[in-house]
Amino acid sequence: MTKGDQVGLPRTFEGSSNARRVGFLALLALLALLAAGCGGSDNGGSPTEAAAAPSGDPIKVMSEAPVDSPAFSYPNIPGAAKVYAQWINAKGGIAGRPLQVISCDDRADAAEAANCARKAAEEGVVANVGSFSVDASRAIPILEKSHIAWFGACCTLVIQESTSKISFPMGCLLCFPPAVAIKMVDDGCKNIVEAYGDLPAADLFSALFANGYKSKGLDPTGLKVVKIPLAPGDYSAQAAQIGEADCLYGSLTYLQWPSLITALNGVGASPRLYGLQGNLTSKIVEQFPKETEGAVVVNTDPNYEGYQWADYREALKAYATDDLDWNSLGGLGAWAAFTAFTQIAESIDGEIDNTTFLEAANKADSVDTDGMVGDIDFTKEWSGLGGKFPRTFNFTVFFDEVKDGELKPIDGESIDVTNPIEGKPE
Repeated sequence: MTKGDQVGLPRTFEGSSNARRVGFLALLALLALLAAGCGGSDNGGSPTEAAAAPSGDPIKVMSEAPVDSPAFSYPNIPGAAKVYAQWINAKGGIAGRPLQVISCDDRADAAEAANCARKAAEEGVVANVGSFSVDASRAIPILEKSHIAWFGACCTLVIQESTSKISFPMGCLLCFPPAVAIKMVDDGCKNIVEAYGDLPAADLFSALFANGYKSKGLDPTGLKVVKIPLAPGDYSAQAAQIGEADCLYGSLTYLQWPSLITALNGVGASPRLYGLQGNLTSKIVEQFPKETEGAVVVNTDPNYEGYQWADYREALKAYATDDLDWNSLGGLGAWAAFTAFTQIAESIDGEIDNTTFLEAANKADSVDTDGMVGDIDFTKEWSGLGGKFPRTFNFTVFFDEVKDGELKPIDGESIDVTNPIEGKPE
C-alpha cells in the first residue's frame, strides 16, 4: 500500500554472644555460596543468589500508571516495579548501586500525569520506566525539558509518545489492530465487529484494523465499529449494535469487559471474543468461563509461563505481597522495561544519571530482553505510516487462546506485523 492509499490517521491518538553471632553469620555465608553454586533461574539467577549488597546513592526511577481511576486502573505496573527493585537489589543492584522506585498515580488524567512529570524532575529520577498513561501529552514536554526518558512504555496513546526524542516505547499498541484483523480472517470470521473505548485513539486503531484487513486482500468497507463508554455500566445499547457478530474485537480495558460480556448475554449474543493482553485477562476468564472459552488475546509480551519470565515468577514468589493480576501486560511489560533499563544503565561508563541514560538509550541498537519482546534498536526511527510515528521500534506480537479456562500460547512464536500495519501483504 502506498502512502496515498493509506487510511487517514488522526494526530491524537513504575563461647561469647559475639562469637556465636560471627559463627552464625559465617554459616549463612557458606549456605549462600552453596546456593549460588547450585545455580539460579534460567534467566539471570534467583533472588537467593549470593551478591554484595548495593551501595552508594540510589538510582532513582519513576513508575507511573493510573490506579485510582474508575475507567483505567493498573496497580500491577507500580507493583511489578516495586518487586523488580527488591529483586535486583538482592542481586547487587544496578552497577552496584541500589535501585529506588518512586510510584506516581496519574489517575488517567493529563494534569495529574504532568504533576508526575514535575515530581520526577524534582526527585532527580534517571528515567520514568515501564509506565503507562492514558494522556501523557502534557507530561512529555516537562520530561523533555528535564532530559528524563519516558522509557519502555508498553502502550502509547498520544502522539507525543510516538514522536518525542525522550520516548522509548517497547510495546506496539499500533500493531494490535492489524494483527487481530489478520487473525480473525485466518480464523474464518465472517461477521466482524470492532469495539473500542471511547477515546480519540479509537479512530486510529480502527484505521489500523482496516489496514490489517487490507493486507489479506479484503475490502474493509462496511466493517462495523462500536464505541464503548469508558466507565463500566449498562452496555445494553452497545451489545445490541454488536448483535449477530460471529467475532468481536474489543480494544477495551479489563474494567469494561465484564459489563460488555454481561450485556451480550442479555441480548443473546455470543461472538468469539478477541482482546488485548492485560485487559482480556485470566481474571476475566475466571469470571466468565463459558463466554471466554476460545477467546483470543493479542500480546506485546509472550505468555507468563514462558522461559522468559523465570526471574519474574521467582521474584513474585519472594516479594509480591498484593494479589494483583501479575499475568498481564501491566506486570509483564513493566518487568520487561526494567530489564531493558538495567541493561542500558549498566552499559554506561561513568555516572548513571538522567542525561547519561538518555544518551545511552539513544545509542542502544541491540536491546535484548531474551524474548520478553522482540530485539529493539532504539537508533532507528520508523518511517512507516507517513512518518507520523517515528518512535515505534518493535513490531512483534504474540497470541494466546483461552482453553479450558486458561490462557495458552498459540504457537509460542512472535509475529511480525511491519507490513500489515500499513496494509501491505504479510
